[in-house]
Amino acid sequence: SHFPVCEFRMALCAACGSEVKMNEMERHLRDVCPKAQLPCSDCGNLITREDWEQHQVSHRSVLCPACPSGTTVDREAFHDHFNRERHSTYVFHALHSSSTEIQRVATELALIKDDILARVQLLDERIVAINAGGGSSSGVLNPDQRVRQLFEQMSKSLNDRVDTKTGTFEGIANTLHRELDKVISAIEKLENHRRNMKDVVDSSAQRINALEQTLRVRESKIIELEQKLMDNNPLVTYNGVFIWKFTDFLRKQQEAQQGRNVSHYSTPFFTSRFGYKMCARLYPNGDGMGKGTHLSVFFVVMKGEYDALQEWPFKQRVTFCLLNQERGSHVVDSFRPDPTSSSFRRPQNNMNIASGCPLFVRLDALVSPGNGLLKDDTVFLKIIVDSTDIRDPSSPLDSTAAKA
Repeated sequence: SHFPVCEFRMALCAACGSEVKMNEMERHLRDVCPKAQLPCSDCGNLITREDWEQHQVSHRSVLCPACPSGTTVDREAFHDHFNRERHSTYVFHALHSSSTEIQRVATELALIKDDILARVQLLDERIVAINAGGGSSSGVLNPDQRVRQLFEQMSKSLNDRVDTKTGTFEGIANTLHRELDKVISAIEKLENHRRNMKDVVDSSAQRINALEQTLRVRESKIIELEQKLMDNNPLVTYNGVFIWKFTDFLRKQQEAQQGRNVSHYSTPFFTSRFGYKMCARLYPNGDGMGKGTHLSVFFVVMKGEYDALQEWPFKQRVTFCLLNQERGSHVVDSFRPDPTSSSFRRPQNNMNIASGCPLFVRLDALVSPGNGLLKDDTVFLKIIVDSTDIRDPSSPLDSTAAKA
């Protein structure tokens, strides 16, 4: 009496025929049995466990209803694929094609209707002729019956064709309606995203405008402070000669090699108290043709307070002199400004484009020990502007000018 209910007795699995203990039969069917049927969430069919993996592979790809070429897409990527913008074009194209087909069927139905009416009229004329001639109707159907039978046949044929076309177009219309709803939903999402992005852009533009305004105010204050510092700077000279002490040369050269702080400006100097305003620009690792091989030095005409009293373009000879700190030979180069160059016209901005000597002195010669040009990681650059023929606005007026 115990054996039929014993949980440890062996029993045959109804699906695969394997012997399994009764207390493990439920787990066997749920997790192990190769013949156990599992419901597929994609197609709804029952699939055996041993065929499950192959079934999943075969149903992993689905046919895109919006692609005219029958494109298959991985099921997980179907949503992203379907929401692409080009599907809108496919759907509207399908709507246009359906509209054209419906118009063609309507025209065809109108022609069939006209044909039926013509046949009915012809039968009416035959019936009238038979009645007028007193012809016998033996062996043939009564004219009314023939007309009725012909009309029923044609009506049935027409209804069948209309039902077929209607069913076809109802299916197409339903599919297109669903796809159109999806497209409209996607368009609404895109429009919401566009509006959100527009709000972000507008907010960013307002912040940028505010920052630019703040930056302009700060730049104006910086220029004002620089002017005050320059006016009180004891290094400022007013005789057209300036000696620039350039310290930490090797560190600044390394920064220039790394693309940081490739050039440096000197303190401004003047040809006289009310004369031209100028400065020098130095590239520790060279510039242009001298990049990486030479020390490059340039002369810069700056915008000054008394530019209206000067002669333009600037035409004074400029001399660069790299001083030897051990009483040896200096490195000297000079040039006379090109009057057609924009570098020597009256400045419209804070300073003109620099012009000078990109190949002033070779770097390997400069850093060579014992040459006296670089000492204590410092070089001295002397800039001389010939001011002998410059009329000083502060000088007394001559007699001719006084009489004029």
